[in-house]
Amino acid sequence: MSAMREQRLGGGGISTWLAMTVLLACLGGCGRGPADFGVKFKDAAGLAADGDVVSRGVKIGQVRKIDIEPDGVVARVRIEAKHADLVFRESLFTIDKAGGLLDTSGRRVLTMADPKGPARTPVKRGDVLTGHNSFSADPWAGSVDIAGKAFSKLAEMTLKAKQRWDAYAATPEGKEFIDSMKLTVDDLAAQGKEAWQSFRKENLPVIKAKAARLRDRLVELGKTDEASKFWKEFTDWSDNMEKAEKP
Repeated sequence: MSAMREQRLGGGGISTWLAMTVLLACLGGCGRGPADFGVKFKDAAGLAADGDVVSRGVKIGQVRKIDIEPDGVVARVRIEAKHADLVFRESLFTIDKAGGLLDTSGRRVLTMADPKGPARTPVKRGDVLTGHNSFSADPWAGSVDIAGKAFSKLAEMTLKAKQRWDAYAATPEGKEFIDSMKLTVDDLAAQGKEAWQSFRKENLPVIKAKAARLRDRLVELGKTDEASKFWKEFTDWSDNMEKAEKP
């Protein structure tokens, strides 16, 4: 009987020791596990599986896969356990360029921002949240970048055309042609300047309006720093375009 009692006490002691070990482990960081859920968008906008999930510029998780559904796509994500408590059903998710507004790599990240309102509903496994259209998913959003590149390309083409013309004008055939047409290089430059100013006058206001919409959209999404940076870069560019006498 004494042996049985010692055996029971020994078993009880082991159980108690195991319980204390688990308790101490929990006190040292036994929180919730990773948060697995989905975020639904109308369009993946270039987001791919293995893409990063970031918040305030810090990676907090990863896109595991993207499911196509009849009315959109669902990005299945996993948030790391140490960041899981930062995610709520009211959190704002957008698809953005990995390196910021001027990034041309084509890589996309899923950005999480804090909820705008006071509600903070914990995310449960399998939940599907609603993503918000980001500037990169909006059809008009890329117009500012495209317009800027178009102006740069136009300037490059104009410069090359003028260089070719100058080279041709220096040849006997070129001089004969200019004389026959009663045109001079200065005449051509004046006509080019007039065409450039007309093109700039008609298109810059449209580009400015779209840029302002993009800036306001970024502010609505809580990306005030990116909005300020973009607006400064855009205004610097547009000021230079307005001051330019010719391409």
